[in-house]
Amino acid sequence: MGRFALGYIVDTAGQPITDQSEAKLLNEQPDNAPQKGRRPRRARRIGLFALISLLLPVGLIALAAFIAIGRPLTAPEWVRAQIEEGLTKRLPGFDVYLGEVSLVIQDNLDPRLRVRNLELRAADNAGAMELAQVEARLDFGAMMDGQIAPSDIRVSGVFLTAIRQQDGTFNISVGNGGGNGPFGENTQLATFGDQIESYLELPVLAALDSFVLEDMTLRYEDLRARQAWTVDSAQLRLERNSEEVAISTQMSLLGARDYATSIEAFLTTRLDSSAIQFGINFEDMPTEGIASQSAALAWLEIMRAPLSGSMRGETDEAGTLGPVNVALRIADGVLQPEEGVQPVPFESVTSYLTYDPVLQSIRFDELSLDSKWINTTASGRAFLRDMQLGLPKELLVQLELSRFQANPKELDDVPLSLARSFADFRLKLDPFELTLGQMVIYHGEHRMELSGGLKTEAGKWAYSLDGVSDGLDAEQVLLIWPDRFKAKLRKWIDKNIHQISLSDINLAVRSKPDDVPDVYVDFQFTDAVVKVLKTMPVVRGGSGYASLVRNQFRLAVEAGVVEADEGGLIDVAGTGFIVLDTRLKQSPGLVKARARGPVTAAMSLLDREPLRVFSKANLPVDLAEGQADMQGEVRFVIKEKLPANEVQFDARGVLSDVRTSHFIPGKEIRGNLNVHATNERVELSGGGTVGAVPFDGRWHTRLGKENGGKSWIEGTGELSAQTVEEFNIGLPPGTVSGAGDAAFEIAFEKGQTPQLTLRSDLDGVVLSAPPLGWKLSENGTGTLEADVTLSSPPRVDRLMIDAGGLKAEGDIVLREAGGLDVMQLENVEVGSWLRASGALRGRGTGAAPAIVLNSGTFDMRTMPRSSGGTGRGSAAGPVTANLNRVQVTDGIFISDVRASLDLNNGVSGDFTGAFLGVAPLSGTLSPHQYGTALQVSSPNGGRMAAAMGVLRAATRGALELTLIPRAAVGQYDGELKMANVKVQNVPLIAELLNAISVIGLIEQLDGPGLLFTDVYSRFRLTPEKLIIGEGSAIGPSLGVSADGTYTFAGKLFDFQGAVSPIYAVNIIGRAVSKRGEGLIGFNYTMKGTSDDPYISVNPLSALTPGFFREIFRRRPPDLNN
Repeated sequence: MGRFALGYIVDTAGQPITDQSEAKLLNEQPDNAPQKGRRPRRARRIGLFALISLLLPVGLIALAAFIAIGRPLTAPEWVRAQIEEGLTKRLPGFDVYLGEVSLVIQDNLDPRLRVRNLELRAADNAGAMELAQVEARLDFGAMMDGQIAPSDIRVSGVFLTAIRQQDGTFNISVGNGGGNGPFGENTQLATFGDQIESYLELPVLAALDSFVLEDMTLRYEDLRARQAWTVDSAQLRLERNSEEVAISTQMSLLGARDYATSIEAFLTTRLDSSAIQFGINFEDMPTEGIASQSAALAWLEIMRAPLSGSMRGETDEAGTLGPVNVALRIADGVLQPEEGVQPVPFESVTSYLTYDPVLQSIRFDELSLDSKWINTTASGRAFLRDMQLGLPKELLVQLELSRFQANPKELDDVPLSLARSFADFRLKLDPFELTLGQMVIYHGEHRMELSGGLKTEAGKWAYSLDGVSDGLDAEQVLLIWPDRFKAKLRKWIDKNIHQISLSDINLAVRSKPDDVPDVYVDFQFTDAVVKVLKTMPVVRGGSGYASLVRNQFRLAVEAGVVEADEGGLIDVAGTGFIVLDTRLKQSPGLVKARARGPVTAAMSLLDREPLRVFSKANLPVDLAEGQADMQGEVRFVIKEKLPANEVQFDARGVLSDVRTSHFIPGKEIRGNLNVHATNERVELSGGGTVGAVPFDGRWHTRLGKENGGKSWIEGTGELSAQTVEEFNIGLPPGTVSGAGDAAFEIAFEKGQTPQLTLRSDLDGVVLSAPPLGWKLSENGTGTLEADVTLSSPPRVDRLMIDAGGLKAEGDIVLREAGGLDVMQLENVEVGSWLRASGALRGRGTGAAPAIVLNSGTFDMRTMPRSSGGTGRGSAAGPVTANLNRVQVTDGIFISDVRASLDLNNGVSGDFTGAFLGVAPLSGTLSPHQYGTALQVSSPNGGRMAAAMGVLRAATRGALELTLIPRAAVGQYDGELKMANVKVQNVPLIAELLNAISVIGLIEQLDGPGLLFTDVYSRFRLTPEKLIIGEGSAIGPSLGVSADGTYTFAGKLFDFQGAVSPIYAVNIIGRAVSKRGEGLIGFNYTMKGTSDDPYISVNPLSALTPGFFREIFRRRPPDLNN
């Protein structure tokens, strides 16, 4: 039996041998190698069976005399010596040494021979074999027939050495002599059965039924794997019956691990056949050890775990190995193809496989892996490639997975389960590299294909994974996504993506040394129902694409709508959502929003928590109609209970076809506006119209409680007749024409009426106030300011204008139904001719306002030609004036003027006043082609003359004065009539009378006064002079004619005329002389001032009739020129 060992059975069956910590390098010698030296002798090979066949007959003959039934009989020393000598002679080249030799006769008379400490040493010291005890049971009947036939042999303490050669054959020897020594012999699976049978055919073993090796030490050396193992206390049993031989063994291997390996093996061969059947059962055998022993299990090399299982196989008559069936069970191990690589733990691996050595393939009927990360059951085939020294360097594997559950790093509460999938991959063992050609996974109606690789680099895992899928739905996405892998992002998706269908899914994973892997995912999606922000409504009907790249998750919406709380649907195509760093538990999030739809709906979205844009601005979301096209960014941290102050947003957009009546009561604002909203402020800007009035401006507000609901509208608007009409201010038509710009600001405050401030330089605006004789041309500029309370109706709290010589300040109150109620004006200045305060009072729709002047001064000298009416075809309101003073010329004014005028088609009306502040008068104004005609009457014309300085004292005299305007500005043609005026103390007349020596009249003039019953004058009044074309004063005592000029500046006069004393008698010459001159009269000239007059009289003129007196004086002024 020296040619037989368990290691041979294990290997030829295609099974691995368990490693142990005691494994030694092949150049080491066993620790128990004998060192005894003997004399050299010629040696030859001998086995255990041969030794026993020699030992039995010699021992039996020597001990025959000592036979005793039931008790052991120990041979004496001389018998033992003779036996040693006899054995040595029969075994040339060997020395035989025996310990104790004994014989026991059993009750059935079968003797049992026992030899202790048997040693057989080669004479040339090439090796030795030691047996602790050999015991053989002999058949007594055969002995009586003279035959030595042991039926049962039991050997204890044998040392076997099995060496596996590079070619896979075995050398098995007894003792420590090595495989090539005298106690060893090479063998292989093809001849092993024949070798066993050849031994059993020896005559001495013809009756052998059982052969047992006990307490066997096995030294197994694998030259291919460069490993060695030693097994103690092993047992091997050979049983033979009439048809077959069965060999079995049991052994245990205890190493440095915390578990022991136990092995049971068997081999059976029929006596009439060279075929053998073999099997092995093992418990807790290290995977890395058994992987090096069999091509079928070479793939176990990448694991570190205790392996249990069994193998069954056979060879045919030719010794060819047939299929080998293997059952494997691995518990609590790790995947670790090389030392230093981080182990990947698993809980169990179970496999049922069949190895075909002819096809060099493995059929996996079942391959199950259970771990905290992956649970799978598969079946398939593996093809062994690149066979070297009987072991594959590479496997091509095709598996179909009937069960697949994934939970990487225990990230899932409920593992991912996939019903159907298959995979093709290549597994290289040294160096380790797994290349996944494809893994096809079916999940519902969808299919996913994966490819990639796994290897080790510099002691670390290096892997890649690529995948594509035709589609998934929302539920499947979450099933695939582990619970605790990027848990915050997954939770956000679970909570906010209510429905979605994915397509064109692409996946890429790349490991990075000493860092988390680089993961890339992209996919298309449709039919999505997504809530991008917790407080925002969901996006419905969404479609678009998404990607996870460089630790950023991006989702882009190409189509979708949002239903706002108010206003309807918003198109959100173009919206994007970004998780900026998926590695963080609270990653920053970014929404790049795009929204198109009704303005109310867009504002409703901006007014949701946490933004509350319009609520903070104290504005309703339905403040306007129109269409919005918005885009913006919202930045926040993805976490529960997100505070509003941690949401940062910046939104911009265009509001088109906007219509709103919110800002200005009763007025609709239309236009296209830009909107900009941030955490700090909201702004609307752009151009449009307020009613029909164009404007360009912006509304803005600051957000936050500290702002107190304040907001502002700033901009410029058109100032024109259209503005006056639109706001129904009630100014007369034509008051405003042309068009200019006005800067305005409207201030809004919660609970307060909006306040409007308006400023304009009036450039391009034509303003006209015909009643005041004022107009601002289109090229003129000035200042217009207005402060308006936008109540209903609006109220102008302050109006100020300073333009083209007009200055005015006041306020305006409008009627409830619109239109002017009253415009109260203070400090009105029009050029240099009007200083007054007053009011415009509205008279209803379509009627020009009434003008009221309450106080002030009016200077007719500088009044523009355009004054005096509105012109034909335009309506003007009535004018009521209470003026302190009306300046007619430089020296003529009227005080305390009370007038009631009509300005339509010119100026007409009545007035009263005090001429030069002393003489009461009244008058009537009427339209004229050159202005306004004036008719004045006074009951005391004398006082008017005295007030003018013409006379020092004059009383009585009813006066009638008519002034007709001329084409020249400020000039009038006038006519004066007075009756019964008495004059006194008139130095000029006194000087004149003295010149013609009329003493009585002088005394009368200085006394009670001269009476003139008829005074008449036709004159022209200019701003500088009074030009008298014809003048006369007639009384009973005196008649005077006069013509000439009176200059107001300096009160200079230059008159000429005639004096007719005793006019009542002298009047007979009236027919042949001028009015006021009699038949006899004296021509005179009068120049200078009343204080320093120069008077000259021509006495000869008295000798000529009236009409001949013209010879002696200049021509009077021609008032027709």
